[in-house]
Amino acid sequence: MKTRARSQLTFGICLLLAGPALLRGQPCDNYTNGGSLGGNGIDPVTTVHCYENTPTAPLIPSNPSGGSGGGPVYQWEVSVEGGPWQVVTGAAGNNGFAYFQHAAELAGLGYLPSLTASFRRGARRPACTDWVYTNERQFVIIHEVDPGALQAVYTSCTTYGNNGCATGNALTTIPPAGGDAPYEFQWQMSTDAASWSFYSSEENPLICPPAGTRRYFRRGVRPLGSNCAFRYTNTCTYYLFINDFQIQIATVNPSCSNTQDGQITISDLNGNSPEIFDAIEFALDGGGWLVG
Repeated sequence: MKTRARSQLTFGICLLLAGPALLRGQPCDNYTNGGSLGGNGIDPVTTVHCYENTPTAPLIPSNPSGGSGGGPVYQWEVSVEGGPWQVVTGAAGNNGFAYFQHAAELAGLGYLPSLTASFRRGARRPACTDWVYTNERQFVIIHEVDPGALQAVYTSCTTYGNNGCATGNALTTIPPAGGDAPYEFQWQMSTDAASWSFYSSEENPLICPPAGTRRYFRRGVRPLGSNCAFRYTNTCTYYLFINDFQIQIATVNPSCSNTQDGQITISDLNGNSPEIFDAIEFALDGGGWLVG
């Protein structure tokens, strides 16, 4: 009886050990290469985008390889501004990845196209639990700079210091801020506030319009060394007067006879350009003064 009892106990232990092995099915023979998102397939691939040209093209990696046993099962992940990897659940099972299809979920994960982020695709065999990843695809976004603001109007005279010239800082009411520092600058000048020409690349140049004229200025700013477009301030209208005015008035047909229009020409003998006069007062037939 003692021998029989020992045999039954041994048989029961064998069943406990063999049972789970039968439930595991086929062993995992996972991928050995998760595919490539460009480059050498190992190192991260970085693309630099300006803030006005954010990435929108789909990511299409190569197929995973190695192992056996069916599949593949795919998973996409994102890391925002160097943060932890997060699963984009809506992209589960997709070989490729298109931003616009998952914009809402990506925003919920903290990703916007204006932010630097990395993406990668994981792949595994159905019987496996570990993900085998592609190399990372990183999109570095150069963050835009707020260019600040200039005075709307600046007036000066040639009798002032520096012959009436002013520094860029004197025209500035709000300095540039934000974005990726350090900055580079591009000051522009215009005669009509429509067509602009280069004036200076200094941060704080000496602004000197021709004496006796009106000129328009604006300051462009962007991150140093980038190929991004400059962002510009508002326009500053700069008047540089020549002291003192010596006004000369010439008239043509002042009586407006013979149905011909009369004409009044006003000039300054000291050299101030007519464009510098904003308004002229005149009276008709002895009436009240009008502004024209």
